[in-house]
Amino acid sequence: MQNQAETEDTRAFWNDVDPKVVTDLNAQQKQAIYVAVQRRGNARHAADIRLSLFGYFLVVLFGRERRSQNRLKNERTRRPVVTFNNLLLIAVLWGSLIYTLYSLLPHAIKGLLSLFL
Repeated sequence: MQNQAETEDTRAFWNDVDPKVVTDLNAQQKQAIYVAVQRRGNARHAADIRLSLFGYFLVVLFGRERRSQNRLKNERTRRPVVTFNNLLLIAVLWGSLIYTLYSLLPHAIKGLLSLFL
């Protein structure tokens, strides 16, 4: 796909494909794959947070839902939200948020009051 204007997504994809496989593809197949990779790579999210700590990662994406109802149903079957590990992580995140807000709120109120009084 050297004749196409390549993006980081398409370069990464073609670098991952076995060169022997790429040589067996005709131009039409390569173009179809290129279009599919481009379509998937164009999705930008309103918020895209990716953290990696101590060998674990956390990804938080926020944006408009673009997946079809059929795809959403299939993904919920394959990756259910209500699992022990997910609920544990949600509880830890919410607990951390509540603790932080509870700890900071008195200081924030005191600071705001000192500005106006």
